[in-house]
Amino acid sequence: MHTRALFGVFSFVLLWFARPLMAEDEPYRSITVTGSAQTAVEPDGVLVEVGISTHDETAAKAKAANDVTSKRVFGLAEEFNIKAEDVKTTSVRLDPIRRRKSFRPYEIVGYDFEVEISFRLTDLSQLESFVDRVAKSGANSVYIGRFQSSQYEKLRAETRLKAVKAAHAKATALAEALGMKIGKPSRISEDSSLLGGMGGGQFEDFDEDDEGITYAHGKIVITAEVEVVFDLEAASQ
Repeated sequence: MHTRALFGVFSFVLLWFARPLMAEDEPYRSITVTGSAQTAVEPDGVLVEVGISTHDETAAKAKAANDVTSKRVFGLAEEFNIKAEDVKTTSVRLDPIRRRKSFRPYEIVGYDFEVEISFRLTDLSQLESFVDRVAKSGANSVYIGRFQSSQYEKLRAETRLKAVKAAHAKATALAEALGMKIGKPSRISEDSSLLGGMGGGQFEDFDEDDEGITYAHGKIVITAEVEVVFDLEAASQ
């Protein structure tokens, strides 16, 4: 019984130390490649942020003046056939204006009342005239944000698949050049982002006599990139 137990322990130790030798006989081979793809699409929407700022000696007067301008700005939604769900107030802020003379403590001499309204335009041909009307409505600033595509999610999925196919083709070509072939993928990671859009640009202190500006929105570029690890096998003879 004792001899059998010792033989079992000896066999386990022998197999344990033999493992590196067995692994060296058949080393694990792999190939890591990246694949990328891009899809360009015309935008079908854009966010426009409009800022309205008023100042007066009391908070109530500052708000009342702001309400008048805000009402005109909100009225542009109907004029440009912008859906109600595509218009929203994004921020409201009231700040006291403090000043001091000489070394006296600061005193409140008035109030700033600021409102920001977001519009989502789906007819980009109206963008220039919309900004022009915003300027004439009494708004203080406008910011043209990132252009959008309603097909983004669908196109991103398609672009991702193109990137995977590109990685597979690259790995196949490299393996064949080495007299090998690829096996099953053992790992894949993906990174995609939305580029382009040409959005941006802030215009303040509008003048009612300002001439319109032509906006070139360009295209939205959807980029996908993947990294894939394939098993590498000897090519069959």
